[in-house]
Amino acid sequence: MSILRELRKLVLGPVTGKDRAEAVRLRTGIVQHFEAGRYPEAAAEARSLLELQRRLLGELNPDYATGLSNLSLILQRQEDWSGAESVLRQALTIRKVTQGEHHPNYLANLRYLDEFRRRREDRVKTGPGPIRVEVEDEGPAPSASQALAREATALADAQVRFAEILSRAARKLLETGSPPPEPLAKDLADSRRGFLAFQARVLLSAEAEHVAPDAAGPLDSLSALSALIARIAEAERTNARADDAQRQARSLLDRIEGLAHRFEPNSRPLDACRAEARALRRAFAERAAGPADSERLLPFAALGTLIDPPAALSDDPWEGLRADIAKGFGPALAAAAARGRLASAPPSDPAPDPDPSDH
Repeated sequence: MSILRELRKLVLGPVTGKDRAEAVRLRTGIVQHFEAGRYPEAAAEARSLLELQRRLLGELNPDYATGLSNLSLILQRQEDWSGAESVLRQALTIRKVTQGEHHPNYLANLRYLDEFRRRREDRVKTGPGPIRVEVEDEGPAPSASQALAREATALADAQVRFAEILSRAARKLLETGSPPPEPLAKDLADSRRGFLAFQARVLLSAEAEHVAPDAAGPLDSLSALSALIARIAEAERTNARADDAQRQARSLLDRIEGLAHRFEPNSRPLDACRAEARALRRAFAERAAGPADSERLLPFAALGTLIDPPAALSDDPWEGLRADIAKGFGPALAAAAARGRLASAPPSDPAPDPDPSDH
């Protein structure tokens, strides 16, 4: 899928150190101009920052909404009430689509809009207070499929509105022979570019989750892309469960590798067990573990449980754990675990072995 790598460059663009430095420079300039009362310069820097965010993040991004809110504050200082309300409403729409109506940032945006209306009505000219340039706390980031689903909803709404415009233009063409206005052709091209960019982002996410597009039909509609997004969401859940299982396996094997025999510093059965734990952990760390390796975890899990058993462990499960350990690592290690001779770290002053003949 090398075409996807090219699409990544065209659609998303690489976030380079130069881009980050430019963003920092623009944010600094906005604050300096705003605090010095140079509002036209602050507005120009804010628009440049928005263009950079649009190119790198896309317009359906909470950071882009924050930039719009900041621009609204600057325009209010210039008493450009119409422009300030327009960008503030755009920020509110982005928050609603990307974060939902119950998110704190969406509710804060609603309050800003109410304050703006009162300020405009009262013609307050003392200004809206210090500008916010830091990225707001957005809460837990949505998964790729969640972000794509929200973007699909917003794109569907936009397509409905655009379809209505096209329908009116078509009716006017049929009724009066008046051709569509020239900007409509540009809007149509922009709409297609937006769809293709969204299509590319869906394909990139599918590639990241190892989801192959359905060969039954082309991905040339929102319904087809939405079906693929649903499969991406399922793959995310499956991969998340696999990642969690991997973490648990590595944690268990780390614990086993750190075991020590209280009375035999050079216990061969334990040394062999720890060596196998190291090898198995490497397989899990490199994602090279297979079903057989997962089965091999069972005696390690039994060993970990028997060393630190729950208080309610009855005799029958205890015997089963000992049998699993003996089957996996031999009776000597099973006996040592059952008699409490294994620990996560050797004690600093070990007690004398109560029964050396049992070794």
